[in-house]
Amino acid sequence: MFIYLSDVASGGETYFPRLNCSQESAASVAAAAGEGAPKCSGLRVSPKKGAALLWPSVLSQDPTAQDGRTNHEALPVVEGVKLAANAWIHQYDFHTPNKIGCTG
Repeated sequence: MFIYLSDVASGGETYFPRLNCSQESAASVAAAAGEGAPKCSGLRVSPKKGAALLWPSVLSQDPTAQDGRTNHEALPVVEGVKLAANAWIHQYDFHTPNKIGCTG
């Protein structure tokens, strides 16, 4: 979950470039890269104090497979200051594997 802690006068959106794609199924969008990649308009979410974003990072039909459509980036703040916080929600115990060096 991504929580916006401030309003931003201009810029600072969270951008999902692989969302809002035409002609392709979710599976092919997740797998597409380079030549022949689907045309996507992307999704931009503007910072709004008190708002939160929550998105799955895995596919519904296979919770062990990453959903590439949810790759995202922070766009530059043009005017103002962006304050935000992340809250990670894990499906499984991640502490035990990390203790023995399994992080991938």
